[in-house]
Amino acid sequence: MPRDTAPISVLCVDDEPGMAELIGTYLERFDDRITATPATSVGEALELVDERAFDCIVSDYDMPETDGLVFLETVRAEDPNVPFLLFTGRGSEEIASDAISAGVTDYMRKESGTDQYRVLVQRLTNAVERRRLSEEARTGREHAEAILEASPNAILVSIEGGCVYANPAAVDLFGAESATDLQGAPVSELFAKADGDGPALDAVADDGTAFEHERLAVESATGPVPVEGSARGITWGGSSAVVYILRDVSERIEYERELEYRRSLLSSTFEGSPDGILVTDADWNIITYNDRFADIWELPEDLLAAGDAELALETAVDRVVDPDAFRESIEEQYRDPERTRHEQVRLEDGTVLDQYSAVARAEDGDRLGFVWFYRDITEIKRLERTQQEAFDRMTDAVFAVDEDWTFTFLNEQAERVLRRDAEELIGRNVWAEFPEAVDTHIYDRYHEAVASGEPVSFETHYEPLGADLEIRAFPSDTGLTVYFRDITEQRRTRWELQETVDAIHDLYETASDTATPFEEKQLEILRIGGEYLDLPYGFVTELSETTQTVVASTGDHELLQPGETCPLGESYCRKTVSSDTGLLAVRNAVEEGGAGDPAFDRFDLGTYIGGKIVVNGRLYGTVCFAATAPRDREFTEMERTFVELLTRWLSYE
Repeated sequence: MPRDTAPISVLCVDDEPGMAELIGTYLERFDDRITATPATSVGEALELVDERAFDCIVSDYDMPETDGLVFLETVRAEDPNVPFLLFTGRGSEEIASDAISAGVTDYMRKESGTDQYRVLVQRLTNAVERRRLSEEARTGREHAEAILEASPNAILVSIEGGCVYANPAAVDLFGAESATDLQGAPVSELFAKADGDGPALDAVADDGTAFEHERLAVESATGPVPVEGSARGITWGGSSAVVYILRDVSERIEYERELEYRRSLLSSTFEGSPDGILVTDADWNIITYNDRFADIWELPEDLLAAGDAELALETAVDRVVDPDAFRESIEEQYRDPERTRHEQVRLEDGTVLDQYSAVARAEDGDRLGFVWFYRDITEIKRLERTQQEAFDRMTDAVFAVDEDWTFTFLNEQAERVLRRDAEELIGRNVWAEFPEAVDTHIYDRYHEAVASGEPVSFETHYEPLGADLEIRAFPSDTGLTVYFRDITEQRRTRWELQETVDAIHDLYETASDTATPFEEKQLEILRIGGEYLDLPYGFVTELSETTQTVVASTGDHELLQPGETCPLGESYCRKTVSSDTGLLAVRNAVEEGGAGDPAFDRFDLGTYIGGKIVVNGRLYGTVCFAATAPRDREFTEMERTFVELLTRWLSYE
């Protein structure tokens, strides 16, 4: 109900016979919202206060048992904010001073006539109204603070450039001991634009404009932390302010660095592969290059033969979208020779090249010059853009429950992950709607958060959804707010990536071992490939116009041992070498029409993947991996690329 019509309960305390009732009668007469309860002693008044709450207390000062100020101290010990008016016939400056010092809400001397009761009514209603307004404001602040405190994002509020609020996530992000350490700090010193182009504070203008999802750098106790930030003008405590919402993107950047590392590892593993390679000395003289380098840059043979790297650079920049940046990256390598550089170069025809350069050293450590690698990564960049767009669209799923575990909120992402509509869940008990979660890790951690009052974060597998979930739960006085997301695909991709990196690393270790004979390295590579692809048979063949001969193999298939031959028309290799890509992958030979094929009838291989080996422009044979049983899943792009890399290495060797 509105505050101006809400009832007001008043306790009137006066030891003079009939005075408490008289005061109460006048109070009720002059304001019909007031209900007065009389008490003729402090003892009786304290009993009434223990029984129920009063909106205001009006008390005499001089009473037999005790005085009004001692009564005030007793009441305030239980309710520090209840309005207390001292209404006494005995008045002096000393009593008034003592009353104010004791914290009395108001002080009035009794006079003759009824007008004094009008004044008393006005004063006590004003006091009650102030208390109610204060309680409403405090409740509103508590609700807002509960939302801010539960947010996993760091949130700062600044007024005139200085921080006035920081939530727990912000305290953690900046490495502060508490929010107090951040209050008053200039926001411009806490974080800046990631590109270094001035403080982020300048991005929020006085007219209320905002920035969204901008890359910033936060200065924490451990050094700069990359964040994605948004800012908007708001009103805070009656003043114009700016709210900053910051999300730590270190993991995202770490993932990007992991992709960069993978490309560098592939480049260093296959230094002798058909990637474009250029070697120069410190004086810009071309020492050597391969044909692939000339093809990529479409540089004429006579220009490269002249050995002038600067002249070759001036010719190449005509094909680059940003020639100034390309020229600067090349010149910077010569200016800072100890630094390894990795750039991406976009050509006018849409091709994207991966450029890797580093200092070349002799065994004794002397610097010989520089080596440059160029690889066409146009398709990789397309896939990365697609992947990045998917990441940009991702947001956390969120739901909230009250203290009775009843749903009070779900966002669209929560509906999608839980496969339930918010409409049918709001107002229902979470454990009744998801009984499979009772007595699970999720159930235990949610109750732990509520019992301790501390947030929890964990990863778990929830079988009813068939999903791996990353969960963060934040308790509050009104219930629990849960942020979660499906990380099933992320875990699978991370596992596949690690498996690929490990296999490539083993391959690199084997290929770079100059002390091991080629035949032994070839067998070790077949073993690595078979283990990576989870296929028992690995073999290298040499092909003539009519015959397939196995030259090396792993596994116990009797027809795939070294020296075994068969007509080319009865081998899988005939399809491998005739394919457009030089790679053949068969998950299930029977389902893919292999039944009745001479190769299937002879070798009985249900699964097969192989690539052709070309030496000096001529077909040599194939490298293949197979199994008798069909495969339960398709070969991934990473697995196909791995086999292609094996064929390139064997071709080079």
